[in-house]
Amino acid sequence: MKFFLFITYFCFLLSIENKEILTYDAEFKNIGAGSATIQTSTVGDRQEIFFTFKTNKIIDFFYKLKESIIMTVDSNNYSLEYINKRSQQGKRIKNHEAYFDYRNNQIYSKNDTTTFKNKLYNPISIISFLKNQKLKMNNQYTFYTYNFGKIKKIGMKVVSEEKVLIKNKQYSCFVLAPFYFNEIDEKNKKGNIKLWISKKEKLPIIIEQTANFGEIILTLNNVQYVK
Repeated sequence: MKFFLFITYFCFLLSIENKEILTYDAEFKNIGAGSATIQTSTVGDRQEIFFTFKTNKIIDFFYKLKESIIMTVDSNNYSLEYINKRSQQGKRIKNHEAYFDYRNNQIYSKNDTTTFKNKLYNPISIISFLKNQKLKMNNQYTFYTYNFGKIKKIGMKVVSEEKVLIKNKQYSCFVLAPFYFNEIDEKNKKGNIKLWISKKEKLPIIIEQTANFGEIILTLNNVQYVK
């Protein structure tokens, strides 16, 4: 069994065509709050996305936040095929794993099977989708997000163009903000994102995410490509 797992993992490593690693500094109310990483690997007709976020020791003293997400998504539309998410807020820890069967429109998770109709996304896979589009002013996109078993409809719109200075380098960016389809979703903004995506490099330079306690801002610190 161990030999089989080793061979499977070895074949997986051989199938990885390229890897992009984006690291971010996190801020909360202009205070350094932690760090985040988005790692994307191409594996055949799929992409593996690994996202991690953690607060620093100072913030941990008051309220620890940690999140890790492993996703497999379709390389063409970035819809979820598999997700494993672990989230810690203070002393509360949540885990969720799900498989998405688009042929039969079924979501399989622990002790539960759910029917769905539309392609499903996580906010991080939405970022991957949007940064690979030919963005223009006023372009609109509609997504159905999946989070801990709940499905939510959300829209993203290109609302402006801005120049952003990061580490002495200026980026010309499209700014994308969420829009809503009903009053309930508009009031419940937790998990929603606002993005600054660079026009030339097609990188998410700034990611602003809404949490229970306010806005967490992720600013790109480093980009690494591995082949």
